[in-house]
Amino acid sequence: MLAKIPSFVKIILIVVLVAIVAGGYSMGYYYHNKYADLVKDPNAAAQQKALEIINNVQKLIVVPQNETPNISIVTNKDSLVNQPFFKNVENGDILLVYASAMQAILYRATTNKIVAVIPLTTESQAAPLENQQQPVLQKATTTTSVKTPVKK
Repeated sequence: MLAKIPSFVKIILIVVLVAIVAGGYSMGYYYHNKYADLVKDPNAAAQQKALEIINNVQKLIVVPQNETPNISIVTNKDSLVNQPFFKNVENGDILLVYASAMQAILYRATTNKIVAVIPLTTESQAAPLENQQQPVLQKATTTTSVKTPVKK
């Protein structure tokens, strides 16, 4: 059966087969190295993503340089609708909270735009400002934030 196939077709089949094997080996090598890096430092991917977010936001607005923000991703916008700061929030938006600078930034990565910025108040400062509807910074019992160093 192979005798009836022209020699140039055999050569093409061999080249394609070698290319497939080489591609498979390359992909395996690449993903093995990625996995090994992840095992060495499980937070590396999260830190890299956080740095990317911070760098994107820094291109749009001046942010505190001496502080690393707590970063949270909005997963349920319906639970935030009753708060004026989050009136335009969408699932997937990113909240950066600079606690020392008392500033919160809502960033939409899909459009690379700042949705909202607001100064924060502490509980003791919030009492006289009840009518202004500012978010109150409280001690959290649980957080889902990523701490990363900010490159200057």
